[in-house]
This record gives sequence, C-alpha cells and structure tokens, in this order.
Amino acid sequence: MRRWSVKRLCALLALSLSAPAAVPLAAEAPVDKIEVTAARLAPEAGREAFAITRLTGDDLAAAPQARLDDLLRQVPGFSLFRRSSSRVAHPTTQGVTLRSLGPNGAGRTLVLLDGIPQNDPFGGWVYWSSFDPQALSQVDIISGGGAGPWGNGALAGVIELRSKPVAEDQVTLAGSFGAFDTAEIKGNAAARFDRTAVSLAGYWSRSDGYFLLGPEQRGPVDIRAASDDWRIAGRLEQTIADDLTLFASLSYFEEDRTNGLALSVNSTEAFDLSAGLTQDGGAGEVSWQIAAYYRNRDFRNSFASVDDDRLATRIVLDQFDVPAEGSGFNGLIRLPLGGRRVLEAGIDFRSQDGETNELFRNLGAGFTRLRQAGGEEILAGGYLEYSDRPLDKLTYVANIRLDYWETSGGLIRERDLADNTIIRDDPIQDRNDLVLNGRVGIGYDATGAILIRAAAYTGFRLPTINEFFRPFRVRNDITEANPNLKPERVYGLDFGVEYRPLNAIFLSAGYFRNWLKDGVGNVTLAMGPGFFPPTGFVPDDGSLRQRQNIDRIAADGFEFASQLNIASGWEFEASYLFVNSRVTANRAAPELIGNRLQQSPKHQGSLGVNWRPDEHFQAIIQGRFQTDQFEDDLNQRVLDGFFTLDARVSYEIRDGASIYAAGENLFDKRIEAGLDGAGLLTLGQPRIWTVGFRLGL
Repeated sequence: MRRWSVKRLCALLALSLSAPAAVPLAAEAPVDKIEVTAARLAPEAGREAFAITRLTGDDLAAAPQARLDDLLRQVPGFSLFRRSSSRVAHPTTQGVTLRSLGPNGAGRTLVLLDGIPQNDPFGGWVYWSSFDPQALSQVDIISGGGAGPWGNGALAGVIELRSKPVAEDQVTLAGSFGAFDTAEIKGNAAARFDRTAVSLAGYWSRSDGYFLLGPEQRGPVDIRAASDDWRIAGRLEQTIADDLTLFASLSYFEEDRTNGLALSVNSTEAFDLSAGLTQDGGAGEVSWQIAAYYRNRDFRNSFASVDDDRLATRIVLDQFDVPAEGSGFNGLIRLPLGGRRVLEAGIDFRSQDGETNELFRNLGAGFTRLRQAGGEEILAGGYLEYSDRPLDKLTYVANIRLDYWETSGGLIRERDLADNTIIRDDPIQDRNDLVLNGRVGIGYDATGAILIRAAAYTGFRLPTINEFFRPFRVRNDITEANPNLKPERVYGLDFGVEYRPLNAIFLSAGYFRNWLKDGVGNVTLAMGPGFFPPTGFVPDDGSLRQRQNIDRIAADGFEFASQLNIASGWEFEASYLFVNSRVTANRAAPELIGNRLQQSPKHQGSLGVNWRPDEHFQAIIQGRFQTDQFEDDLNQRVLDGFFTLDARVSYEIRDGASIYAAGENLFDKRIEAGLDGAGLLTLGQPRIWTVGFRLGL
C-alpha cells in the first residue's frame, strides 16, 4: 500500500504545483514588472577564506559525463566509496568524501540541494542518479571547513547544489541514446504568473549496463548490471514582497538495479518534500531564511553467492523491507553590525529513523534466519558566525557551534525461522552527548591579483543508523555492525594562495592537514574459514570485519589548479591533488598503524581543453588519472591506477536547439573498482558513447 500511496500523492502534488489554473490571473489589468527574488540567500560572508571549487551551469551543461558523480570526479579528491559510477554502483557504496579523508559507504561529506540535506537518512549515501546536472545552476565543493554553519556530516566538507531559477516561461525536451542500449528522456516546463513561478521536471533512464567482472573471471551466471530509474519533481516560488520569497518543492524518485547476478538486485523509492521562506534585505539590511523538509525512503535489496565455477548462484541475503524517514528544519538570520561587520546565527534540527528486515543464512535449502536491525537518531544544533572586512584587502570570519546528538531504539535481533526462537538480541543502550565545534578563517588580497587564505576548523559526524546497527555481506566478506561507535571528529588546517593577474589566467596552490579522531573503518577481525562470534561461519577466502573507531588518522596534502585562456576560443584547465591518508594511532588494532586508508590514492588529477571557435560549436576533452590504492585496511589488496579520457562535441542548430556526441573512457582503459578475498576484481566504467539532443520550445 505504501508504494502506490506515495506515487499518487507525489503525482497529485506535482500537478497542483504546475497547474496554471491554480494561479490567480488578471488578464485584463496591466501588470507591473516584478523582479522575483532568489529562494536562497547568498553564501555566508567570509567564504573566500576556505577552499572552494565552483562549477557553473555552463560547466555542467557542456561536460562529457552524463551522471553528476562522474562529472564531479573531475575535481581531484571527490570520490565515492569505490571507483564505480552511479550507473552501476550499489547505492550503499555511493557515500561521498573529499580529499581522500577515508572514503566509506556512508561518506564523510554533506550534500545539500537548495539547502536541504540529500544524504540518505538510514545509511548516509547519496542517490546520485536522482540529480540531473542540466537542472543545476551551480555546484560549490567546499573542501574542509568542518562543521561551520552545517553541523553533522560536514566532516570532509560540503557539496552545495543549486537548482536553476525559473527565469521565464519555457519548455525543454532532451533525449539521448548510447552504448549498452542506454536511453534517456528529460522534460521540463516552467512558467511565471505575475509574482508566481512554477516548474515541473521529469526524466526516465534505462540501461542494459555492463559486466562487473572481466571476461577471464566471468561465468554463465554473470549478467550485465542493468538499471532503470525515473524522477518527477515540482517546484513553486512565490514572491510575497519585493524581498520576501516562499518556495515549496517535491519530488519522487524510483530506481531498479541488477547488480551483476540475476539474484542480486535492489530497488529504491524516494519521496521528498520541502518548503521555505527567505527574506533577502541586501547589503546592510537584516536577512533571514527558514526551511523544513520531509524525506521517505523504501529500499529493497538482495545478495547472492556463486560457486567456484560460477555455474550456479544462491541467494544469501534478502533485505525485503528497509524503510527510512528523515525530517528537519533549519534557519538563519544575518544582522549587520555597522561597517562591513555581519553576525549570522542559525539553528537546525534533524530526526531520522530506519530499520532493515532481512532473511539470511541460506545453506541451500532456503533461509533459516530473520534479522531486524535499526534505530533512531536526533541531531539539533546552533551556531554563531561573525565576519568583518576591516580593510578593503582583509576579511576574517569566526564561528562557534554546539550540537546535541541522540541515538535511541537500537535493535539487532535474530530469530530462527524453524521455531521462531530468538538466537541473538543485543542489549543496546540509548546514548546522547553534546559536541562543540568551530572554525576561523582569514582572506588577504595582497596585490589585487594575489589572494592569500588560511583557515582552521573542527567538525564531527555521527555514524549512521546503518553503521550502528546493520551487519552486511559482500560475497564472502562479512562486516558486523557496532552500536558502540563514537562520533568521528576532525581537526583541520588549510592554507592557500590564488593568483589571477588577468581574467585569462588563474593559478592556485594549497596545503592542508586533517586529523581524524575515531574515524569509522571496517577493521579485519578474522580470516575464513572458521566459526567466529557473533557472526558464525566465515567461508574460505572470506573475512570477518567489524565497524570500529580508529583512534587517529592523519591526511595531509597539496593541491594545485590552473586555468588559462591563451587564445580566442581556447580554454585549458589542469588540477592535481597529493594526499597521504594513513593510520597514525590505534590501540585496538596496532597492526594498522602506518597503513594507508582504503580507497585513498596518493596522486590524482585532471586536465581539460575547451574549444569554442564560434557561438554554435563546442568541443571538450577531459582527462583524469589516479594512482594505486588499497581495497582493504590491511593494505594487502591493491587496485591499480588508471588514466581515462572523456570528450564531447556539440552544435547549436538554433537558439535553444542543439545536438551532441560524447564519449567516456574513450580508450576503454581498465578501471579496477573492487577486489575481494577470492581475487574477484570488480571493474569500473568501460568505454561509453552517447548521442543526444536538446530542444527548447
């Protein structure tokens, strides 16, 4: 019943937002020109003191990559848990981190869309397939920065996505077809009525996908990682007064995936509703905004094991019902204090709960065990941030933040299906605490062409419900939950120099160092075969791990970026990141000290050439490389480095109508994304080509 009720509710609300009949019109009366204000305030003052990479709407529209996560990988340091694209990556591995600060499935970076959190309320991962890059006006990647105005989750930084505003009446249609029978259709309709703007957007995408294993390791049971997803979203913006704007938005997203085996499948339904009010008084005036949101997730998933000859499969885990909900609100006010001094105060509240209901332990005659695991989390915080520009060349900012967190209702219970006896019922205590964080930053415009910045910050991340309470298995590798995990804490320093002597030249260099205390990692406890509590039997070539706090991790590195426009119509970009992420202290498992973090290459970078000889034609080539990285905490499984090349050419036939052709991983380089104990190597994205069109009506 929940499946159909959510769909119907979403469709009904979307139609109500987009229907012109719902908007009062006065066709006979003259209408004064109304300037609709933005539904979001401008970024906080003093942001230039922190390391920020900005992608504009033009950057997003012209990129060769079809998926937002693949596009953002051009920014060194952006990474999901593994190298796999969201085209085929399991949702639970799509958590994002920045600067290689210990990638994990939950991620250590907060993702916001128009100020609303997008991380899954149960597991912290992000459904990257639900974002259309063409619908965004801007993406800001804020590396480091700690808690600042954002609170929980902004450990490695924040990714801010901003939707395109409704500037005028418009209807757009786009479509594409590509390798592996991949097809996509997108549509958008928007209209303005006096002080009201409404929009309705939707897309559908499907693909047969590609094989996750190489031909030398595949068997008859291996199939392509197919996917099918669609989304519909409606938005309303109402100008109440010249500086006061109301917005409301809703969306419904659904995806179905096959993960390389007929019995390994997952599906997700996601419903999001948000609303807010913004008063932008402009410079020297009081400004404020408030927003509230509700998010509902319904996830289903199954894993299968394969025999040694890859001739037969057996389902070993059936997560038949994994519901999750999240709700919250946030608000801020900016008070001018005279001169160029600004005091900003804000509060936010998040409540999230979820559980998994799953069948497991199938030895060949069907499932024998039922597991229930889940809990609730509450996070509430507030902050004060003071910024000033005492001199034309000098800006500084200082922030202090206090957060309260609470976990409750924790449950890990297992039953024997034969007689319904309880064979495991872990005693889990409710917990709560206060966390104090802050940040300071300074920006100095030394010459008009040279900007020097420095920042220090702290931040925290409360482990997700999934990390606290849900064990999981990938092939023969088993990972236990840990309800006694402590929140992660980060302490960071950041220094940078930017040089822009001309509009055609931009150079930047920076150094950073992060100390991650109590970072959550999957720590190896035993290697199979054998019986190990509380799991039971661990197969041959398998491992038993548990999520544990690692006492201290250090990650320091250098980053460089450049942009050159040395000739008319030509633009060159290059960026590079070196980061050394390693365990520096761990009493529980001292053998990890000195090891590099999983999924954290030391060297990565990108380069690009953008050629636009006239207003109609554009060609872009982008390259990306990463060096070797480790799959496991013991640094025994190595994933080789790679270099890939992507390209896109487009031609604008007329205003609003264009065609394009794009290719990703043009030379079909082998990208190693995962390696298990049996030596099975999961591969990342092979060569993919796409042709498409975009039409504005």
